[in-house]
Amino acid sequence: QARLVVDVGLEPAEAALLLYAGIASSTGLAQAQPQQLLVHMGRLQRSLTGMAAPLLDLATLNSWIRRAQQARSRRATN
Repeated sequence: QARLVVDVGLEPAEAALLLYAGIASSTGLAQAQPQQLLVHMGRLQRSLTGMAAPLLDLATLNSWIRRAQQARSRRATN
């Protein structure tokens, strides 16, 4: 969870939600398919938090994936 917070710049709660979804690293997030992740995360978020929390949207997930890909690229060049 800490790697997702540091590498991708996610909030701890966002990183925790990804962990529940089975994505434990920025590499896993970088390889994720946005539409599939949206469906999975939406179901998971509703089951964990109920409808009180705003649901994630495709733009947010695309941003997370893009930032994870950039983090992976930075690590590869260092």
